[in-house]
Amino acid sequence: MKACHSTKKCVTPGYDQGPINYRSYHMKKLALLTLASLLLVGFGCTTDMSVTEQTDTSDEQLEDIIDTTPEVSTIDSDSDGITDYDEIEMYQTDPNDTDSDDDGYSDGEEVSAGYDPNEPAITTIVEERANYQDTQTQDGMTLNTDITVDLTTTIDCGAEASCFDEKFALCEPSTMTSDASGWVAVSYEITGPADEGCAVTMIYTTNPNPVWQDKPLHCVYDNTKDFEVAMMEAFESAMEIDGYCSGPLNDVFHAE
Repeated sequence: MKACHSTKKCVTPGYDQGPINYRSYHMKKLALLTLASLLLVGFGCTTDMSVTEQTDTSDEQLEDIIDTTPEVSTIDSDSDGITDYDEIEMYQTDPNDTDSDDDGYSDGEEVSAGYDPNEPAITTIVEERANYQDTQTQDGMTLNTDITVDLTTTIDCGAEASCFDEKFALCEPSTMTSDASGWVAVSYEITGPADEGCAVTMIYTTNPNPVWQDKPLHCVYDNTKDFEVAMMEAFESAMEIDGYCSGPLNDVFHAE
C-alpha cells in the first residue's frame, strides 16, 4: 500500500506542530463527526492537474514502436514522461492514458517517485489534534463532553482530499479509515449502489467496548447528502430501528 506521494500535512490550526503546509477542513469535519458517533453509544494534498491534448497510438503503431529503432521508441503518446515502448514492455501501463490507475498521479510521476503506476495511491490526511465538545441532557441528567485526540484519517481513492465524497456521490467503491490515537478506529467502505442510496459497511477495528469491535454494520446511506450527514443519520437509525441496517453490530444494538 502506498503512502501519500506528497509530504504535505493537514494540521489543525491552533495546535502548533510546525509550519502549516496544507489544511483539509472537509476531512477534519468528517473526523470530528466520527468522534461524535462514538458518544452515541460507542466510538465509532490538493494536486493541480493540467489537461494536455493527446494523440492515441494505434495497435499497428505500438507494434512498430516495439519492433523498430531506439529513435522511434522515444514516442510518448500521452505525454506522461514515459515512452510508449517502456509503458508496454516495462511497466504494463496504458500508453494512451496519462494516469493508468486513475489515482490523480501521472504514470511518470509515480515511476519517478518509486511507486507502481498500476496501483492507486493511498492518501493519508493527518489531523494532528482535534477537539469535540458537547452537552446533552436526558432524564434530568446533563452530560458534558470534552474530548481531544490526535486523528489520522486515510482514504484510498487518490490525491484529492475530497475524493471519498466524490466516490460516495457516485456510489463507487472506496474506503476511509479514521484512527483516534489508537483509542478507537473506524472504517467505512462504500461497496456500491443500492436501493435509495449507497451500500456502506462500517466497522470498528478498535473500540473501548470490545463487544462492538470487528463487527460490521451494513447500511444504505443517502448519497444525495454529504457523507458525514448520511453517516450520522444511518448510524442513529441503526441504533433505534432494528432492521434499518444489518450485520453483527446491528445484532449487538438490538440484543435482548
